[in-house]
Amino acid sequence: MAKKATPLERASRMLDLVPFLHSHQGISVDELAAEFKIERKELLQDLQALWMCGENKFDYMELDFESDYVFIRNADTLKTIRSLATTERIALILGLTLIEADLSDEDIRAEVTTLRNKLGVNLESQVSATPLISSADISLINEAISGRSMLEFSYYSPSNDSKTSRRVDPLYCKVEHGIQYMVAHCHSSGAQRTFRLDRISNLAILEERAKKSEAISDEKPHLDVTVKLHKDLRRNRESLGGSVIQKKAALQVKIFSEHWLLRTVFSGLGGIELIEPKDLRESIHKRAMEVRALYR
Repeated sequence: MAKKATPLERASRMLDLVPFLHSHQGISVDELAAEFKIERKELLQDLQALWMCGENKFDYMELDFESDYVFIRNADTLKTIRSLATTERIALILGLTLIEADLSDEDIRAEVTTLRNKLGVNLESQVSATPLISSADISLINEAISGRSMLEFSYYSPSNDSKTSRRVDPLYCKVEHGIQYMVAHCHSSGAQRTFRLDRISNLAILEERAKKSEAISDEKPHLDVTVKLHKDLRRNRESLGGSVIQKKAALQVKIFSEHWLLRTVFSGLGGIELIEPKDLRESIHKRAMEVRALYR
């Protein structure tokens, strides 16, 4: 037995029936039911309901299907094929834009561009899609790795909300949890570092040869800290990436940036208390007093 359509599915189907009937006048009831993949009885119920639709209560549609062939008239207000919803159009535009960036066949690229432009009418100011990592940058990184050349780029660090200029000897690329990284020896820090490719900009290959050619370890130097959570346990636990058993329970957290810890503690609005180490606790207290003084 066929599954009965929901009210929303039925309304959607009936909106599609009107433009289809306009372009297929005289189609048989059985053919129409097969086209919409529903039973004859269900189609007849739809047609019975449709004839009462119109621009107003005195201007009904004219539907004739008693002869087992369907004709429709006086349905100009609903004869247009349903358009895509705005969210559907945006999703398609974003997908086509990302596909277009990597197409090498000019004919296919032209077809995709035409389709994207048609979908994007009146949405130009709302939709913009740019790949986080361009294929050109990935090619440059691979070229530098294979040619053992140095790379120079700007790198955004969210922990202290700043950009720094880096010179590195690239070692290899990897993907973790859907995110692309480059492992390289960083000349600024004098150690091996892992860089997210979507935070790299202004990438360029240098003439200088890379000096480091072997990966050592992916591990960054870290610091173990102890904190207590006093409120908003769920939100602050997620911010720290740890687990809390009970209120005010001591929590051990491994951090890789003191700047990140400072920002996270402040964003907790009194819900996160740093216990150890003492020097970081004093640093946060001093910074809090400096901020407080600005409001006096």
